[in-house]
Amino acid sequence: MSRSILTFLVILAFQSAMAQGSGAIEDKQFIIEKNRTIILPEISRSFGKIPYSPPKREPIRLNYQLEPAAWKTEPVKMGMRMQMLKPEPLEKLYSSYLAIGAGNYASTFAEGFVSNKRNEKWQTSAHFKHLAANRGVFRYASNSEQDLSLSGSYFSKFGTWGAAINGSRQKVGLYGYDPQFVPTEDSSSLVYQQMRFSFSHAFAKETSPLFSSIKLSYNQLSMNTGNKESLFHINAQLNYRITSRITTENNLVTNLAQVGDSSMRQRNLLNFSSQILYLYGDWRLKAGVRMVYDSDTIPSNEGINLYPLLSAQYTIHERSAIAYAGISGDISYNSLNSVRQMNPFLVNEPFLANTNETFSFLAGIKGNPVSSLSYQADLKIRRVKYLQSWTSLPISRERYFPLYDGSASNVISLSAEAAIKPAENWTATSSIAFHQYDMGSLPEAWHLPTFEFKAQTAYLYQQKLRILLAAHLLGGLKAPDFRSDSSITSIDLPFIPDISIHVDYSFSRQFGLFLHFNNLMSVNYQPFRYYPVRGFNLLGGLKLSF
Repeated sequence: MSRSILTFLVILAFQSAMAQGSGAIEDKQFIIEKNRTIILPEISRSFGKIPYSPPKREPIRLNYQLEPAAWKTEPVKMGMRMQMLKPEPLEKLYSSYLAIGAGNYASTFAEGFVSNKRNEKWQTSAHFKHLAANRGVFRYASNSEQDLSLSGSYFSKFGTWGAAINGSRQKVGLYGYDPQFVPTEDSSSLVYQQMRFSFSHAFAKETSPLFSSIKLSYNQLSMNTGNKESLFHINAQLNYRITSRITTENNLVTNLAQVGDSSMRQRNLLNFSSQILYLYGDWRLKAGVRMVYDSDTIPSNEGINLYPLLSAQYTIHERSAIAYAGISGDISYNSLNSVRQMNPFLVNEPFLANTNETFSFLAGIKGNPVSSLSYQADLKIRRVKYLQSWTSLPISRERYFPLYDGSASNVISLSAEAAIKPAENWTATSSIAFHQYDMGSLPEAWHLPTFEFKAQTAYLYQQKLRILLAAHLLGGLKAPDFRSDSSITSIDLPFIPDISIHVDYSFSRQFGLFLHFNNLMSVNYQPFRYYPVRGFNLLGGLKLSF
């Protein structure tokens, strides 16, 4: 501080004292001199950043003790009336759905669904469905389906656990009979009853290199003709990431079945595959082997079958163009349940055999250039033993059974599919496929299509109106024609155009209606000979959500 500033402060202090006291103070002059200089010694070392390691802190355990307290507060005086805010309602404890409807051909429909929503650990649900039509193109052309299922899942740090039980009943009328041989009331329909129990577990964490899943199921299917099947199925998968580039993939599929009427036959299949996945730049390479043990009704399929598994995938341009190719082989398990889902008009005890795909080559390209567009196109060449097709009996033509080509057949398939989302409330998907069959011992691949097209688009307007347009086109179907001279020729079945529109409108969150327009072109096409489908079908009703 300089001398002038100190002198000024002293004068101010004396003036203040004169103002408070009485009398006069003699004039004096004070001189304060700064006659000492503080000199710090020179620092002989340089300062650097000292590394700091925070001390380890033991967790502090707090003991809480609640003591009662009596507080005295003054009454609040409101100067103005405040509008009370409505509290946010809790999320519904469950979600439910119910729909009932009816249509032409004496059709009835009912469906219900309920599940819990608020529990983070448990997910349970129940579902039932009924769909029936009591009339059709010909007499006995009635059908009905009922399905009831209960399922639950539990989420824990050890993975996801799931269990389900399902019961179903399907009734189909055998209306494809020869008018000269009218069936009796008892033999005019087939009834399938099924009970299924399943258990599953899956474990996957981002921080863990291990992924595992297992699914166990037991399926029992019975027919009113006395034929039945008991199938125990296991599907287990174990993947382990050794490094960021190398992963092992292992999969086991087991089918143990008993099928028959008076005498039960054992049909077992064990399918194990092991592969190594290697990532290198834009390449994704896989190499491995599949081993299948088949104990089937065809002796040439029995024993151990080995197939190579080799595939490569290369990213040409980010995600917009990815090329892939590979070779493989497999045996497909054909159960009574899978056969009746493709064709329910079965003989009393159909012959079942597995399809052996001895060699398969696949090559194609796929991509996702933008978030709203994805596509895929590929070529598949297969050499197949016991390719499954369909034929009816020469006399009782309303009954079908699967037919297997004992010699090797060559199948070439060219397919493409695409999905697009033009807007947030509009989606569309489509697929097209061409198939060429070079049969071994059979003249034709009966009731197998050479052309197939599927398209579907859904549009949602103002969260109230939902329109779904679907088209399914099939062509190139051939059926066997049994001549009076015991010769067999092939006939061409008409082209199949199946187009439908589903409309759902919601008046509120709880109430709405639906209208389903099926087979808009009203064509009685035949996916299986002698079984023309119903024409235009309208189904409508109400839906409730509560």
